[in-house]
Amino acid sequence: VDDVAAVAGGAPILADPVEQQFAPQVQAVVNSELHFVQKVCQPTAKQYESLKLVGERAAKSTVKKIAQVQKKMQQGVRPGQQFDWPDPRSVVAEMLVKEVASTMSAEQAERYQLEMTKRQEAHKRAGLLNLVSKLDRDLLLSTEQRTKLTESLDKNWKSSWAQQLEVFVYGDQFAPVLPDDQVLPFLNEKQKTAWKSTPKNQNQIWGFIGFGFMQ
Repeated sequence: VDDVAAVAGGAPILADPVEQQFAPQVQAVVNSELHFVQKVCQPTAKQYESLKLVGERAAKSTVKKIAQVQKKMQQGVRPGQQFDWPDPRSVVAEMLVKEVASTMSAEQAERYQLEMTKRQEAHKRAGLLNLVSKLDRDLLLSTEQRTKLTESLDKNWKSSWAQQLEVFVYGDQFAPVLPDDQVLPFLNEKQKTAWKSTPKNQNQIWGFIGFGFMQ
């Protein structure tokens, strides 16, 4: 393959150094998703080999996309500029869903889709509670404010917000990247001032930990 030098430990050794940086993490995501399918669907050996090939294609495609964004960031980030980072877990899962639907029984495909939905709902709930908890620690919210913020964020939820769970693992010094119109309407004047002055997560952080690498 033109851009793959060798294969070691399941992760391709790529010629592009930026792609090399992310290949092991993406491969780990692929491996965990394959394990998830294996536990839920119990595929035959032949079916599993087909799934592994799909995972390899998903890994290669995702690594390239991540590297492209990383290179753009290295060229400089303008104030307020945001980059659309691909979510490896979503990309891999989407491709595996199609493979399961086309190669396995209807019962297997239905079971897999059900477990996927349950996992997504649990991830959203965990992300929502963590974001509101972070806001509460920074802004000292009242019970009513917490309730209203939770309802608003739940109604307008974006899957990318759940990726911010990973930032909390590395420290509590950053505020979630949320649109002001999702937060400010529920704050008093003192809280609004505190929110506007709180450092927000910058794109550089997502270049290393914001890809849904963690479960």
